[in-house]
Amino acid sequence: MRAELGADDEEGGVRESLGGGAVVEGEWPVLPVGDPAGFGPESSDGGQTEYTRSAMREEPTSHGQTSYGQTGEAVTAKPTVAPVVVLSGSLGSGHDAAAQAVTAALPGRESTTLDCMGLLGRGAGRVGEAVFRRVVAVPPVYDALYFGALRPGGRLAEAMDVAARSRLLPAVCARLPDRPALLVAVFATGASTAAAVRREGAAAAAVVVCTDVSAHRLWVHPGIDAYAVTSQAGVASVRRHDPHARVQILPAPIRPQVWQAPTRTVARAALQLDERPCVLLTTGGWGLAPVVEAAVALANRGVQVLVVAGRNPRLYRALCDAAHRQPGLHPLGWTNTMPTCMAAADLVIAPVGASCHEARALGRRLLVLDTMAGHGRDSVQQQLAWGAWVSGPGAAQLVPAALGALAEGTDPPPAQRPRDFPEAFTALLGSLPGTMAIR
Repeated sequence: MRAELGADDEEGGVRESLGGGAVVEGEWPVLPVGDPAGFGPESSDGGQTEYTRSAMREEPTSHGQTSYGQTGEAVTAKPTVAPVVVLSGSLGSGHDAAAQAVTAALPGRESTTLDCMGLLGRGAGRVGEAVFRRVVAVPPVYDALYFGALRPGGRLAEAMDVAARSRLLPAVCARLPDRPALLVAVFATGASTAAAVRREGAAAAAVVVCTDVSAHRLWVHPGIDAYAVTSQAGVASVRRHDPHARVQILPAPIRPQVWQAPTRTVARAALQLDERPCVLLTTGGWGLAPVVEAAVALANRGVQVLVVAGRNPRLYRALCDAAHRQPGLHPLGWTNTMPTCMAAADLVIAPVGASCHEARALGRRLLVLDTMAGHGRDSVQQQLAWGAWVSGPGAAQLVPAALGALAEGTDPPPAQRPRDFPEAFTALLGSLPGTMAIR
């Protein structure tokens, strides 16, 4: 793959690897994911982004092309497989988790993951993230934006889409391989750009993978070959905006690290936990939920509480202060050990997002924090239909709900197997006439 880092790339995030999670480091710097407390240096796009580069490149050949070697014998050239370009976004961490699952589902392919927020350029990504954080922090405001504009569509949604795509499309096109690629958008802004590239004939196929229960207007565009969703509500939400769209329900995309989680016994030994009930309480990548009081109250009831502050240093410091007074409290900042923490837990408490899908995949009881307005309200209802508990973040609601879920005493069966998403996703790609990525 041809990929060059130009002077204008300071705002962009590019991560290239071979499918299946194998990453080959190249000339670009690898930025640390975090220090032991979880707050390491940040990348230029405001998120902790790892920049890597594939050291391999495949030369394109046409499917079934026949050539003749020096001996005069006919040699049929092996068809090359189209490279994969995944369009993700560094708003929270759920989009990147989906991106990792997509690349792992297509082993052996040259793959690149682009951070759409970083590629907006000139500080626009940082500004966009800051604005979105402020909007979601005020539930009535986000509800008004989501239910009044994004879900139904309209002038405001169209204006937002055009503004983002006008910046993102040139940046993405400049980073595409030198032959048609399979574009997979796991981020709404990326879906618009993938559709535009596909309409111009510069992509082998364009596919959207949406893990939200409902796909709002910015997810759906002419030019997308297929949509992968996780529920029937997702199917209906896509067809609201495109009645003829090809939509398929797939298992949730689970990043490969989750399937490598140890047993509960091994995980607890690694985390120095005993056999008392254990809860993993995570507030999402941004650490927005006010959970200190609830975490302390659970620890006071004899529960071991692993609590993850995400990228919120203020919350992390408050949890560390509380842990000095309550040894049953185990604070973590931004951590790569989430699968181990989930494996150790009897109950996972999390806002809607990737952590909920991962907890269900591992067969852990789930209590959903009802803290995200807008699209989060749809997702909470779906998690309840799948058997989760639900609570607000305050101690008065969260502690009784958590104790009730722990009292159930048995783990649910795992919601899916490691091969479920890869098999379903590759089958979906193979069903696209003329667009399966053989080129």
